[in-house]
Amino acid sequence: MAKIQIRTALLCTAGLVAQAISPAHAAHPFVTRTHGTPPSVTVSGVAVDNSSAKIDYQPVPGAKDYRVLDVSDPGVVKYAGMMRYLSDPYGNKRFVTQVDGVTPVWPLQVENVSCCTGPETFDMPSAEIEWNMLGDGKPHTLIVQAVDQLGPAVYANQYDGNNNPLMPPMAGIPSMLGSDEGPTDDGLVSINGQGPHTDTPHVIAQSAPFVVHADSTVTALPSRPDAQQTFLDTFGGAQSDPIAPTGSADPLNGAKTYSMGAGTSHPWHIQYLNADITHSMPSVMDGHFMDTLFDGSTPGVNNPLHVAHGVMAMSPDPTANFSGGRMLHATMEVDAHIGSRRWVAFNLAPANDPLTNWYGNGPLNKSDRALFVEVEPGTIKTTLFDGPTSPTDLSPHSQSLTGSAGQAAQAICRCYGAGNPWHSNGHGLDNRSRLDLFVTTTHFAYFEDGGLVAQGDIPNGLGFDAAKVYFAHYLYHSDMDHQELASSPWETYWLNQMPYSDERHWDNMGFEVLPSSAIPSSSDWSSLATLVHMPRSVTPVFTPAAGAPTVVAPSATNTPPALPVATDTTVTTVPSATGAPSQTPPATAVPSVTASATTIPSPTTTSTVIATATTPPTAAPIDASGDVTVTATPPGIPGTTSTTPTASTINGLPSGQYTVETRIIDAQGNVKLVTTAPLVIP
Repeated sequence: MAKIQIRTALLCTAGLVAQAISPAHAAHPFVTRTHGTPPSVTVSGVAVDNSSAKIDYQPVPGAKDYRVLDVSDPGVVKYAGMMRYLSDPYGNKRFVTQVDGVTPVWPLQVENVSCCTGPETFDMPSAEIEWNMLGDGKPHTLIVQAVDQLGPAVYANQYDGNNNPLMPPMAGIPSMLGSDEGPTDDGLVSINGQGPHTDTPHVIAQSAPFVVHADSTVTALPSRPDAQQTFLDTFGGAQSDPIAPTGSADPLNGAKTYSMGAGTSHPWHIQYLNADITHSMPSVMDGHFMDTLFDGSTPGVNNPLHVAHGVMAMSPDPTANFSGGRMLHATMEVDAHIGSRRWVAFNLAPANDPLTNWYGNGPLNKSDRALFVEVEPGTIKTTLFDGPTSPTDLSPHSQSLTGSAGQAAQAICRCYGAGNPWHSNGHGLDNRSRLDLFVTTTHFAYFEDGGLVAQGDIPNGLGFDAAKVYFAHYLYHSDMDHQELASSPWETYWLNQMPYSDERHWDNMGFEVLPSSAIPSSSDWSSLATLVHMPRSVTPVFTPAAGAPTVVAPSATNTPPALPVATDTTVTTVPSATGAPSQTPPATAVPSVTASATTIPSPTTTSTVIATATTPPTAAPIDASGDVTVTATPPGIPGTTSTTPTASTINGLPSGQYTVETRIIDAQGNVKLVTTAPLVIP
């Protein structure tokens, strides 16, 4: 008899969820409401790295957002959020549409037209979601769902103009102001929800289940076998990068420092400056680094809020020596969706002269020497600081090497990266881009998602050949940003949910030093794209249940409220499917699941579903550690209780049609069996 484990979703009075998670290797049957066969979401590609996967899919008519869930933990969902797609930053092109003149042809296509005959932009949910939580090295079965509302923001993480939480703290309800992850009013744990916290998205279509498996061999560095001084942090595994405050915090100047990964092979120094240091903070979770930044001041010091030059800068403790004609290569993954007052950057300073200022509005360090490569909306701003302006003016003298037209020696359009041809501003929030910087003492090149965006000479030389490397996050005068974004209605998250803070998600960060033989012989460094090893998108591997018409919606949001609770005592028993997936020997008996429903008279009449899984003696072999788990969804029911070691009783499901799906996965993560059975509650 296969062991039964119960995974419950218990709703508290605030409508938020606390969950007990079953072992990762367990099998995962679940009960979900269906109303006929739902439309399908077509998953077109999956690109995995060492701890995450980028999932691409085709848009669904009527969808206002998309989300991904793991069937082993369906109470956690990640949303796509909004994107603006651009046909051409220079005009004279428009998107090809279907016959209605409004709906875009997908994949997106453009055609040449006279200026301004549109459509030149589409504001729509992103057609890609980056799913983390794959760092355990095991296969995971995922599903993409199209929904009819933007995903809800986390109310417990929202704040007012004084950085006070909108929701009073409650016992058992986790919160971190400015974070995009947490329990939401619909009973789920939501990530990257960009709509009002009251949104309750209904599922209108979903994909077939597909399997993803992180590949630990997919790493950004080293890019060549002869690379030296390689420092790379993937923020996972044994290198979990513990974070601890260091030194004394300075609330008046918004300064606070942290160490990360002390005692490991990946030690970091993290600095916040001109920030609200009560609510700005770093963290590591699900195989990546995150930071939340509120520009200062810190509440309680009587300085105005939301008007400061806020920054979070993180730097590896080791420095890079690229003397002798060698080349420095720095890399990071970060959500590079940028605003005019919120952006990211690479900063280089002499190895023995660390930065104390990241804005150039005052002394940067003792020598006032540095190179800043800042990723801004529509451009890459590269600034060389080459010492004090004069003996009496100690502000740094600067040269603008690249930037916006009229503001730099070379105008750069951050337009079409190799990985994002229709949106010139990253892949969206909580969806990372790959950024790479190559530097010698005389030349530099910046790549985004493997495509060259900016390059140029460094006049009179860099001034140093051993560098401290910084990865920086900026938030400048968010109060003005809140006003300026009124002309950008697609920025719903910054406008309406988190106006005075900014959160970034980082991974695969570090640097290496390459020999002079790696440097291109000409000033055109576009060939260095071969050193940017991007994960390859492949056709997804669908599970044996790919055709099952099961809407895996682990919430009450796809349950129409008008459906009544059963009031008569009826039992409907439906046997499970008896066929096995193709990888199971067809001549051998297989485990089965039987589901039944009844009504129990009580002061509050409730329906009861009982799902029982059995393993016949002649069943196909299943690893002894492969469990059977019964999960009750949608939540909103009073609770889930175990009546026997072989059954789960689920109280309070409304009458309607359901599907019981049993998924047995062995300890190695291999799907051994998928069966489905219809269930009717009169």
